Amino acid sequence: FCEEGGAPEFQVQWHRPEPNRIIQQLGVEDFCLISFAGVRPREVVKLLTCGICIGERTFRFIGHSNSQLKQRRCWLRAGTLEENEDILDGIGFFKQIYQAPKRAKRVGLLFTTLSQVVTIPTSFVEEEDIDIEQNGFCFTDGCGRLSTAFAKRIARELKVHDPISCVRYRPAVFQIRYKGYKGICVEDPCLGGSSGSEILAVRPSQRKFRVGTDSQRMAMDFGIVDYSRPYQMGALNKHIV
Repeated sequence: FCEEGGAPEFQVQWHRPEPNRIIQQLGVEDFCLISFAGVRPREVVKLLTCGICIGERTFRFIGHSNSQLKQRRCWLRAGTLEENEDILDGIGFFKQIYQAPKRAKRVGLLFTTLSQVVTIPTSFVEEEDIDIEQNGFCFTDGCGRLSTAFAKRIARELKVHDPISCVRYRPAVFQIRYKGYKGICVEDPCLGGSSGSEILAVRPSQRKFRVGTDSQRMAMDFGIVDYSRPYQMGALNKHIV
């Protein structure tokens, strides 16, 4: 969507959709991603209020991730604004968040682009961990744990390998989106012991919203945003040493 000479113009391009949890749960058929690069604010407000017609369908605003907001992009869905609100409220309890910026950030967790989605097995165990706090500081803010067996499963499904040596390895840290949780999870060999159980321990500081009744599919998907990689390009500076 762009403006040239004061006249708004639309350019429709078909691309493979960026995977996120909303697309995973609802499918891509009713969604489109729009960019407002170089568009005047009044035109943006008008489009987000009235929607955009493509063929016989009208697409209206439903949400955006934090990075998409910085890039002036957002997702639209075919339907009314009320229907879009009902979909979001069925996934999470967002109506209980009254501050608009905070609500936008929480809804944005559903639209974060994922590198991979791992299906959780029936033997999976989810535990509630505690945050380590002292003197008003939280030393485990946004940092959970996962067992070695679960880390191995994720690495196997991601087919993680070193881009230079092409040797497969197991990341020690994963950036995740799961239910209403976000943050990172670090492999803890002590979690699960020698039982080989696939365990995830999440902390209260990682929970950003409570999931709703229509999020059964989302509860079975463990979204991976990114993971740790070996540092290959660095070297010690002899002058500093």
